[in-house]
Amino acid sequence: MVVIGCGLGAVYCILDTFIYLFLSNDFDFTNFFLGPDNGQIFSRLVALCLFLVFGSHAQFTIEKLRSSHRKLLKYKSILEKEVEKQNADLNGSYTRVEKEIVERKKAENELFETKEYIENIISSMNSSLVVTDPELTISLTNKATCELLNYSESELIGKPIENIFYNKDLFINTLHDKLLSESSVKNYETLYKTSSGEKIPVIFLSSIMYKDGKDRRTPTGIICVAQNISHLKQTKEELMNTFTELERTKDMLVQSEKLAAIGRLSAGISHEILNPINIISMRLQLLEMTEKMTEQGKSTLSICENQLERVVKITKDLGQFSRFHEKYFKVNDINKIITHILVLCGPQFKVDGVNTDIQYHPDLPLVPVDKDRIEQVLFNIVSNAVASMTGKGEKNLKISTELSSSGKNIQIKISDSGTGINPDDTTKIFDPFYTTKDPDQGTGLGLFISYSIIEDHGGEIKVENNEIGGVSFIIELPIERKRKND
Repeated sequence: MVVIGCGLGAVYCILDTFIYLFLSNDFDFTNFFLGPDNGQIFSRLVALCLFLVFGSHAQFTIEKLRSSHRKLLKYKSILEKEVEKQNADLNGSYTRVEKEIVERKKAENELFETKEYIENIISSMNSSLVVTDPELTISLTNKATCELLNYSESELIGKPIENIFYNKDLFINTLHDKLLSESSVKNYETLYKTSSGEKIPVIFLSSIMYKDGKDRRTPTGIICVAQNISHLKQTKEELMNTFTELERTKDMLVQSEKLAAIGRLSAGISHEILNPINIISMRLQLLEMTEKMTEQGKSTLSICENQLERVVKITKDLGQFSRFHEKYFKVNDINKIITHILVLCGPQFKVDGVNTDIQYHPDLPLVPVDKDRIEQVLFNIVSNAVASMTGKGEKNLKISTELSSSGKNIQIKISDSGTGINPDDTTKIFDPFYTTKDPDQGTGLGLFISYSIIEDHGGEIKVENNEIGGVSFIIELPIERKRKND
């Protein structure tokens, strides 16, 4: 604006001078411009006008500029101080931000390391771990769970937790209620189910998760830990089998000791008993031949002779344990031995109305046995079975042969539909003189002798009640005979 004002002022002065000269009477416009002197005068005049106009305005402008400059310097100082202050604030903010970034980065690293550490712990656990959300949907699991149940992690995540239990109702109706009432379940033995439906016995532990770990009103899910105890079950079963075997061996040793004691006893008293018995028997026979003997007397003598015969039989049975039996072990077909016994007992079966059901294993291997003594055992057991069915409406005798579960023995099973046996008596039935028959019908030595014969073969004999109301005798004989006592 200052420049424009100066220019307009100069133009005004020049125009004013021209008008003055033009209005003068003696003014020669041509000479003024074309004359040599007048041209210089005009130039000077223009220069003077310009100097007067521009000089005054320039001075004014310079003063204005100086004032503006001073103001600008003042504002500059203020701005510089403000900028310096803002820079200091920015530097402080930058330092704080930089520190926060470092701290946040450190926290993120620590969080990542903690997460990695926890994931490593979960992954390395040998026990199954399952975590659910409040709706009891699986939200987290570990490698051990996937391997135990034969699922992938993706197949388990999002599924209801009851799906991993073999009995879903058990979890819903029992474990879940226990969790709600007690907040935890400890050492509960249950079954998991694999992807193929297999049962996995486990020890189950569980607890409810709460918000912030404190607010008991807001459960956020449950944690389930389970330990596979299949190997423990197997070990327990093996221990039980070993214990049973030890008990059986103990019983066999006790029975063997009984046999040995009876053998020693019978060897000492057999001769002393039989000699007086023979003398008494002869006297009774002489009395019976007397013509004056009444019928009542003969009946009394008959009773005495029967009892003497019973004493003789018991003594002879006891004598088996004191004598050395020469063993004739030869490989034999057990099926044929049983058939021979059935032929011998056939007439008795017809008289007593006994129905037989015989089931032979078609490929039963030959076994080394003393044929006569095994026949004695089988005949004794079959005779006892027929006797136990006396008075029964339907009399059924079932005999079967098969290989044992181990494949090392052959098994003979003789079952009847008789009266059965008291479970408490199963441990006594092979004791000497134990019998459920009337005194005049048995001595109680038949099963005792049978037991000793089977034991001498390295086998086993046992008795149990069966599903048709009677008892079953199960005999096992080894396919390969042990020769320690041969």
